[in-house]
Amino acid sequence: MTPAPLEDRLGRVLSIGTTISTTLLAVGLVLWFVVGPLPIVQQILAAGIFVLIGTPVGRVVASTIAFVAQRDWQMVIMTTLVLVSLALSLIVALDK
Repeated sequence: MTPAPLEDRLGRVLSIGTTISTTLLAVGLVLWFVVGPLPIVQQILAAGIFVLIGTPVGRVVASTIAFVAQRDWQMVIMTTLVLVSLALSLIVALDK
């Protein structure tokens, strides 16, 4: 896979994640003002935030898979290190 199609696919991952996150947050916000802070509304808002945070992680995962397919081992190592760093950050954040 050449760099242009790879960047197109990775851009698509970011676009889809951003669109889903924005939609969930917008729906949650409208519902919050219309019906109040019901548990389902809070879950929709939390899902929007979760998708927003998970979108860059999805891009890194997609990059890692693409680099494995290309057999670009140096980039596989780099993206794996980024994933490990993100995972450790999550563990530290959840531990507190």
